[in-house]
Amino acid sequence: MILSSHIITATAVTMPLATGPITPTKVAFIFIVAFCSHYLLDLIPHWDYKLVSIKTCHREEKNGCVEKSKLKIDLIRTTLDGLLGIFISALIISLSSLNLIDKIIVLSIIIPTSILPDIIEVINIFFKGQPVAFLHKIHLFFHRKNIFMGQPLKGVPLQIAVLILIISFSFILQ
Repeated sequence: MILSSHIITATAVTMPLATGPITPTKVAFIFIVAFCSHYLLDLIPHWDYKLVSIKTCHREEKNGCVEKSKLKIDLIRTTLDGLLGIFISALIISLSSLNLIDKIIVLSIIIPTSILPDIIEVINIFFKGQPVAFLHKIHLFFHRKNIFMGQPLKGVPLQIAVLILIISFSFILQ
């Protein structure tokens, strides 16, 4: 799934946990649920865009895995993707009964945590050692083989439908 899907899903599934004052226990649950939601969402067949700046490299090449001429494209794409997720998540959380400070705390936990497995994947390109390699294997285990890569007309509507179902279910639980 794309970054925005992970951010939006993590926000929706953690909202039932984020009622009343935010306590350290709730923060821990929100972190765990946001992190695990990434892997569970990756089990669903989906569309991903390819990072065009990442190329296959050999173990000896540490920094030769990135085509710097294409890096700007990926940075723009992932930034816009992430900003879309943050915007929709902010809309979702604005409907909650939390006070403004708690809303900011919850979003500041959800956003980086929900995309942490993908951040680890990028780190894995450069650093193959533990614990990154182990987390990469976990990500590969959960990531569906049935990805609609290069088929956004199939994958995007499915992602939107899944997000609508998750958000709707979340509001029913609140």
